[in-house]
Amino acid sequence: MDLICSALRKNSHFLVTLNSLDLSYNKFDVETSNALASWISAPNSLKTLNVSNTNILFDRIADAFKRGCMTNLSYLDLSKNKFVNIDKLGEFIQVSQSLQV
Repeated sequence: MDLICSALRKNSHFLVTLNSLDLSYNKFDVETSNALASWISAPNSLKTLNVSNTNILFDRIADAFKRGCMTNLSYLDLSKNKFVNIDKLGEFIQVSQSLQV
């Protein structure tokens, strides 16, 4: 998982070409969540992100969403994850410009 997130960060071409990313059923830890947050925080063209059943640390990536893909992201699957801070998710949904709830 770290290799995928690292490759996303190193290749800026993904920021403008990658529209859909399915990372479901991969196990995230603090480092992986931070790596994904680093990539998401840059403006990108991501429209669909599936991180279901990953144990992703949403509070690590919530602020990154606000900086990076808020204008394009219309589908986000966070199912089968546990949330420590549900307020971060609520804040994210409230400020989302294109997310279809």
